[in-house]
Amino acid sequence: MAAIGLLILGAFVGYIILHGLFKITDWKNPIATLNGVLSAAVAGGLFTLISHLAQSQAGDSHVDRAIYFYPVGLGYGGLCRGLEWVGQGNMSVVKVLHLIAFALASLMVLALIFYPPVRQLLP
Repeated sequence: MAAIGLLILGAFVGYIILHGLFKITDWKNPIATLNGVLSAAVAGGLFTLISHLAQSQAGDSHVDRAIYFYPVGLGYGGLCRGLEWVGQGNMSVVKVLHLIAFALASLMVLALIFYPPVRQLLP
């Protein structure tokens, strides 16, 4: 259960970070820059909390393995945020590759959550 929670947390933080970076259009505008900085600060704070959680329950192998789901969630959240970009304008090779990467990542995330032999491949 900890693994699914960290995967979802990572996806949320990854989405928020990428959303903040997409919203920065003028680096001279302090409000837009603050958006990106706050996103990074939230991610850093959450990662510190996760590290503390892992150290406090160091004897539990489920929590130790669950830590690896957080960066997977970060990448998946970034891919999810990029889907808005895919729908804009004409289709190109890069957009098709993004859709293929999103589909493959979705299959991998589902396998990590629901298929125990794949989960056992984690260190």
